[in-house]
Amino acid sequence: NKAEAEWNPIDTRLPNDTKALKYSFEVTGNRCKKIESSKIQVKNPKVISMEWDKKAIMWGEEIELKINTFEMAEEAPNAIIEIWEEEIKFPKRAITSTELVLDKDENTLKLTLDFSLVDVSQFANDNDYRIYGIVNIEKWGKYFKQTEENYLIVSDDF
Repeated sequence: NKAEAEWNPIDTRLPNDTKALKYSFEVTGNRCKKIESSKIQVKNPKVISMEWDKKAIMWGEEIELKINTFEMAEEAPNAIIEIWEEEIKFPKRAITSTELVLDKDENTLKLTLDFSLVDVSQFANDNDYRIYGIVNIEKWGKYFKQTEENYLIVSDDF
């Protein structure tokens, strides 16, 4: 006679939901009463949001990126924060990156957007473009992309 255990861990929370994940095991066997374990809390660290402190800036100005996380402070992972230009021609090219330890629920990164203009595509055709952040946590094999409504507009009207 064998007992069988079933566990179906599915995270049904919305992206900004910070309620704790709780699961249980259900154990069954021949001629045995079904038994359910007590609730088990499981951590699921993630980036909840990334927001710039301004909606638009001029090229060369300093900007602050606020990265809000959930259940990540205890782990304090090293992350690579990449800044990407929203464009179609070369969509797999970051224009700058830096490292940051995500050791708080609210992490702040200050940047001066004075990267080489050779690395951007839209300044040749337009006076401004949109950039966004990606948090890449390599040791977990996870990345989090900034939502489109929080992209930053950068202008080259010097």
